[in-house]
Amino acid sequence: LFVDEAQNASDQIFEVLRLLLNYDIPDRKLLNVILFGQSELRARVEARRNLADRVDGWIALEALDASESRALLAHRIARAGGSGEATALFDEEALTVVTGAALGTPRRLLHLAHATLREAAAHGRARAARVDAEAAARARGLHVVSGEETAPSAPAPTTSARRFPWLAPFRVK
Repeated sequence: LFVDEAQNASDQIFEVLRLLLNYDIPDRKLLNVILFGQSELRARVEARRNLADRVDGWIALEALDASESRALLAHRIARAGGSGEATALFDEEALTVVTGAALGTPRRLLHLAHATLREAAAHGRARAARVDAEAAARARGLHVVSGEETAPSAPAPTTSARRFPWLAPFRVK
């Protein structure tokens, strides 16, 4: 059983999951449950000791670093039929603003990149510039890193090839 957005599950749902996990036969469980959710999911499960005792493991995705963010953009561009190079659609400064403002959150990164491309198109530019990325970020209430600042850093990631094998062909040097 796969449950997405599990952090929003009601207390009743968590109790039903706990009850379902009680059923097993001598050599295996009859039902495996995989919960997907935001970071608050862990606290909600751990608050229910009788459910937390049934958890075999946790996998937490850390924030993407700048290289992984660029690789994700390149992957999405390639899947859309583009060259697979983020620099085909964004200049370097625009990429720096987009990846910095997104703070390693994939959904925010992709929304901001899309908004940046819309900004560029609205101004007749074939390639997004820093001004487009800044306008898109500010319109969404995101912090834009100036030339003198450095972006807040995410925790050092584990090897990204192991975490995201689909990024390997798009590795940014």
